[in-house]
Amino acid sequence: MVDSDAINKTPVVYLCGSVNEESIGEVNKDLITLQTSGEEVEYIKLVIDTYGGSIHSMFSLYDIIKSSVVPIHTIGIGKIMSAGVLILSAGEKGNRHI
Repeated sequence: MVDSDAINKTPVVYLCGSVNEESIGEVNKDLITLQTSGEEVEYIKLVIDTYGGSIHSMFSLYDIIKSSVVPIHTIGIGKIMSAGVLILSAGEKGNRHI
């Protein structure tokens, strides 16, 4: 049986496609909103599927993940290349999956 309260406490954010200013801006906005919403969030799942892209944008997301007060679990599906590898590795130790 799935605990509906557990589902509500585990939001999922997706990074699919190119790592660029626009896509990373959306992911950063979602992560910051989830952390500051006042809702009880146990951890956040970040699902990644990318060929990579801008290193500058990647470091923006990397910094958000590393400074997050809510643990971020990274999950790689499909292709994880270039900047995607570093984003995947930024997730909480022991909760990086590919």
